[in-house]
Amino acid sequence: MELIVVIAIMAVLMGILIPTLVKQTSKSKRSVDSNSAHEIAASVNRVLSTDTDIYYTYSGDTPSSYSFVWDSGTTADDVSQNPFAKAVFEDFGQVIPVSKWNHNLKWMVTYNGTTRDLHIYLVKSADSTKGYEVYPDSASYISKASEKDIDI
Repeated sequence: MELIVVIAIMAVLMGILIPTLVKQTSKSKRSVDSNSAHEIAASVNRVLSTDTDIYYTYSGDTPSSYSFVWDSGTTADDVSQNPFAKAVFEDFGQVIPVSKWNHNLKWMVTYNGTTRDLHIYLVKSADSTKGYEVYPDSASYISKASEKDIDI
């Protein structure tokens, strides 16, 4: 009889603990992604602040706008046609982090030279119009309760 009571109590505790553990694990993975996005942003900002040829499209005063998509398989050859992506890739160390939350997602970096807005998203593909912003608004990405809450 006591064994049945102990098993019942353990089952109730497991029912309470497992969802909490799953939620915290998912949140932790998204936190790592946020840190990776901040590292990518730091590389972008270093390149923009040190390479005026990249910052300005031509010799004029109009700043350039850039966008590129990376994943963990990106190589120097993949970014050789885009001087901005190449410079950031080299500054970053040529090792692109894998999203811990979803290994199939890619990093999309967009920079508007006129407004100086830098955004980093996790997207399904290079031609994706839908993604989830990880930088600069990483708080909403991290705080999602479960993976199904992020629809991309």
